[in-house]
Amino acid sequence: MKARYTTSPCRLAELGLVTDGALRMAPLLGLPRLLVDHGLDANAVIREAGCDPALFGDPDNTIDFADVGRLLVHTVAVTGNLYPGLELGRRSGLSALGAMGQAIRLAPDVGTALRALILHFHLHNRSAVPSLRETKSEAMFGYTIYCPDVPGTDHIYDAALAISLNAIRELAGNGWKPTEVRLFRDPPPDPEPFRRHFRTRLRFGAAQAAIVFPAADLARPLAGADPSAYALALRKLSDMAASTDASLLRNQVRRLLHRLLITGSGPEGIDLRRIARLFALHPRTLNRRLRGEGTTFNALLAETRYAIARQLLRDTRLQTRDIAFSPLSSATPPLRPSTSPFAAGPGPLPQALRTEIELQLEMVAHVHQEDLSRGYAGTFLPMALGSKYKNAAKELAWQWLLPAKTLTVAPGTGKHRRFHSHDSHLQRAIKDAVREAGLRKRAGLAPIRSGIVMPATCSRRTTTSARSRSCSVTATSGRR
Repeated sequence: MKARYTTSPCRLAELGLVTDGALRMAPLLGLPRLLVDHGLDANAVIREAGCDPALFGDPDNTIDFADVGRLLVHTVAVTGNLYPGLELGRRSGLSALGAMGQAIRLAPDVGTALRALILHFHLHNRSAVPSLRETKSEAMFGYTIYCPDVPGTDHIYDAALAISLNAIRELAGNGWKPTEVRLFRDPPPDPEPFRRHFRTRLRFGAAQAAIVFPAADLARPLAGADPSAYALALRKLSDMAASTDASLLRNQVRRLLHRLLITGSGPEGIDLRRIARLFALHPRTLNRRLRGEGTTFNALLAETRYAIARQLLRDTRLQTRDIAFSPLSSATPPLRPSTSPFAAGPGPLPQALRTEIELQLEMVAHVHQEDLSRGYAGTFLPMALGSKYKNAAKELAWQWLLPAKTLTVAPGTGKHRRFHSHDSHLQRAIKDAVREAGLRKRAGLAPIRSGIVMPATCSRRTTTSARSRSCSVTATSGRR
């Protein structure tokens, strides 16, 4: 295959020079060895994926996040290893975080270390955000990709959670164990590799990618705690950030909004006054400084909501119960990972799209009513909800927004149930619609997964929408 280069080596003078949409190479350095272990020419495979093998020569080189996804997807294709992200992640830990990993080893306790990691994570990765949610009894360390149009997110999340587990274990001590690991991905054909690494209860198809553990573990002291060295290390990290655009106020506000929206904004909600108070600024001063950097608070809030909504559409399943129109009239509705991604959009949902969804819901209701009249058992419920809510499988609220054309026989029961449709059918329908519309450029499912309406296709919207709507119930879709 002819090599094509989409990335080039970028040697970091300092760790803080990671740019938006980029990741330090450190977590990927084990990939050439993985390829060699499968009897492959590592450099050739890396070139086939569109990357430069020279990137792997230094952990402080950077790579575009979308290229990471393509590289992992290509690795699956050439090696047959279904979980390259998990394989790479299990070999990495705090050392993959560079100067930031060295600094948080010196923190007084696990909680302080994780909060410092969250605060300075942009020095390592500018395409995703970690988060820490706490209750009286439980803590949840999560990871969310906000960079759009990234392929292979399942593999990236596998790697991120595997590295996170190793990092927390290094901080808390080898005897530490989480209570649960939650993954976006569907239950894999062979979950054993996940069981071996995480060694705890696994929840696939979860609403968050996160590691759950007792809140009391946050107070565990670190073996290498050193207050003076820790303070010095934090100052060095701050100096690194100050040498980049990470220090710009708009980027600081954007990172804060991502964390607040992902973890839940709390009873106060998110508004200009609250954010200004967190920066010790008057609201007018905050907005004036943001305007000086070419943006406003409302623009950043809308942009961040939209980015997270796209992530939810891409990485989570969507059922009709998740489509809520009531919050759409609010310009700043709250967003939590468990709520509707449409409720998190930048202001009200466009009426045209709202009409499309309402029509789709009517079609879902019609198909569901026909299934019930024929005595079918309803839909497949996630996890163990079927045993908890006996009649939920037959309730409209639990049906898939894009149901499959054919019914599936449930293993062990012999009952007929309707699952969500398969990716390939929607991909085929989009391909047909693009051909019929006479578009000369390539188009696929990725933009739709990311919640984008491409401007170039707006004039053809009727053709594409009609095709997509007709196939939504009669064809079969994968995750969405």
